[in-house]
Amino acid sequence: NNYAANLLVETNPPEGTVILAHHQTSGRGQRGSNWQSAVGQNLTFSILLFPKGLPVEEQFIISRFIALAICEAIEDLTGLKPQIKWPNDILVHERKVAGVLIENMLNGRSVSCSVVGIGINVNQLDFSALPKASSLRVEGGDELDVEKVLQAVLMSVDYYYKVWQRKQIL
Repeated sequence: NNYAANLLVETNPPEGTVILAHHQTSGRGQRGSNWQSAVGQNLTFSILLFPKGLPVEEQFIISRFIALAICEAIEDLTGLKPQIKWPNDILVHERKVAGVLIENMLNGRSVSCSVVGIGINVNQLDFSALPKASSLRVEGGDELDVEKVLQAVLMSVDYYYKVWQRKQIL
C-alpha cells in the first residue's frame, strides 16, 4: 500500500493498477497489527481504484465488494466456504486466511482513490507464531498455483466493481 500511495503521488497510474509484492517486509493490518507472509508462498498485492462519485459515508461498499470477491475466488478455486469477519478478515474454518487493508483518499465529501491491499495465505504451512492464522493449503489440503489465485481474485474484484459502478446492489 505504501508503494501504491507513492506511485499515486509520483505518476498518474490507471485505475486497476495492481502492485504485487513477491516478498513483503512490513505488512500492515488494521490498527497497527502486522501481516506476515512466507516468501513465494502467499499473495500480497494492492489494487488502485478510483470510485467516481462514491460519497465518504458510503465508502464501506468497497470493503463489501472486495470481501465478496475474495470469498468467491477462494470458493471457486478450492471448494472451501470462506466467511467474512467484518471489516477486513476472511476466515476458513474460523481461521484467518486473508486480510484486507483499504486506504481511501478523499476529495471533499467523495472518495477519490482507494488503495486496496490484500493478503492471502495460499501455500504457507507454518503459523506457529499466529495460532488463529491459516492458509488455503492447510485448510483445503492442496497446494495451489499462486498466480491462478491472483488471477481469480482480480477477475472477481473486477466483476463486483463493475456491478457497483452500474449501481446494482451488493
